[in-house]
Amino acid sequence: MFRNDDTSVLRREIDRFKLPMFIAELNNDSGHFELLALNTAHEAHSGMVMEEVINRPLHAFMNVDEAEAVNERYARCVSNAGQIRFREMLHMPRGPLIWDTTLHHVQS
Repeated sequence: MFRNDDTSVLRREIDRFKLPMFIAELNNDSGHFELLALNTAHEAHSGMVMEEVINRPLHAFMNVDEAEAVNERYARCVSNAGQIRFREMLHMPRGPLIWDTTLHHVQS
């Protein structure tokens, strides 16, 4: 989706936005999406810490059912090569949160 090996560059780009944002990419070897960056607003809202979740499959830090559902939505966004919107409830370090999510496919 969006690739830069320097996570500080990715973080700096999405930190310009004051709403929670993240960048994810499909790991072609595993078939699972991984987070490449979270912005400061996402960390504050969710309780997630970027250094603890980047470059790891979603099921490494989310419950398996939620991770699979999220992975499927990310895959649908990529296959549609567009934007999708949905509401989801995810268990985060700060507790259960309801997210109004918009995913945008970014071609690399």
